[in-house]
Parts: sequence; structure tokens; C-alpha cells
Amino acid sequence: MMKTVRNGKIAPIEADSGNYIKNQLDLKLDRNTELWNELERKLLRAQPPRRIVCAFEPKEYDIDEGTFVERRYLGIQRHGGKWRICHAVTWDNRGEDTLPWKPVVECDAETRMDATERIEQLTCQVRDTGRTFIPALDNANSLLEDAIAALEGAIGDGDGGDDETRKRRLLPRTPPGYDNRVHGRDVE
Repeated sequence: MMKTVRNGKIAPIEADSGNYIKNQLDLKLDRNTELWNELERKLLRAQPPRRIVCAFEPKEYDIDEGTFVERRYLGIQRHGGKWRICHAVTWDNRGEDTLPWKPVVECDAETRMDATERIEQLTCQVRDTGRTFIPALDNANSLLEDAIAALEGAIGDGDGGDDETRKRRLLPRTPPGYDNRVHGRDVE
């Protein structure tokens, strides 16, 4: 029979089943994993999943080689083909697209405990999916549909009218809140 070693000591084994007997720390870590999994299920059911990134306050560390800045993130990301609550840490100024994401339940206990600082922010971002993100996506889809319809009308029937009429049809309508002067377009 193989003995289980835990923290340098032979772990207690149940006599009848031969299974490892969990200590208080093991039980608390198991509970922490259960809670993170439950939070993930509830957040992903609350709104359609989308890529979300919540940044922690950066921490600076001065060492002999210079100053390093640790940046930590909590978010919802695609990982292994599934939407997951993930955590990332960097010591450089990477963009959000290249962060080394890892599911939070696969992180060490200290990382999971630290990640709880951003649960409220993550929950708000998920809630905002229904309030702001989905309506913005609907608006973007509407603009695309209008542009396609304008192209079909200007190109599809062969009779697009004069050059000025064709130009107006090809220009998408200006989205609400879009300032042409700020964005460098001289179209009204």
C-alpha cells in the first residue's frame, strides 16, 4: 500500500476505505473551490458571457535591478473552449489581449483570496452587459444592416441615381454621441 505524504508527513488514512483523511485546511480549500465554481455558474447564467477584464491597483516593488510593477486582473475569459472566471498577473505593461489568463479555481489559495477584492467589480461588469453592452451591440448591428442596405440600394439595382445621391446612400448614419469633429470626419 502506497502512503500519502502531505507537508512532509505521512497523511492519515481511513482504515476501511484507504482514502486520505482531509484536515481542516483541506476542507476550507475545498469549500473555497465550491464557492468560486458557484459564483462562476451564477455570473455566466446572469447575462450572455463576454470578455471582461477588471484590473487591481498596480503594486510597485523596488529591488536591486530596479522598480517592477505587478499588475493583477480578474475577468471572464474563454479558456479551454469555455467561459471561465480567470485571473492573470504580469510584471510588464501588456495589453489585455495577451494576458496569461488562468481559471481562478486553478490558482493557489492566496491568489483566490486576493481575487475576492474584485468580485464586486466583476459582478457590476456582468450586470452592465444587459444594461449597456447588449444595447450598444444592437446599435452596432443596426448600423451594419443600414450600411448593407445602402450598398444594396446603391449598387444592387443598377439605378443608384446621380453621384451625389449614391454618395449619401453609401455613408452610414452617425451613431448617437459621435462627434465628427473629434473623430476627424467631415461628414454631417
